[in-house]
Amino acid sequence: MKDKLFLDSNVILYAFGKEENKKEIAKELFRQKPTISNQVINEVINILFKNFHFPISEIKTVFNFLRFKTDIKLLSIKTTEYCFYVKEKYVFCNQKIPIIAK
Repeated sequence: MKDKLFLDSNVILYAFGKEENKKEIAKELFRQKPTISNQVINEVINILFKNFHFPISEIKTVFNFLRFKTDIKLLSIKTTEYCFYVKEKYVFCNQKIPIIAK
């Protein structure tokens, strides 16, 4: 069984950047139909608009590309609850997260 690939917004943005080696790696990863979250899509759109100064028409093209070339998972409260379950069960990430009580 092949592991699923999850892309972070930074990797997606490499596909639209100027560094050719990173661009090629990102393009290769898209050929594997990676998983992303709706949060990643929102981050990519925001950065393309604010930092890369893409026009809205190009951002829509990127959005449609992501819709068809990736498996999009929606984040929800259940997702966060499941993350806690995985962390506790598998002792994933040994860093302690401080809880701030109000």
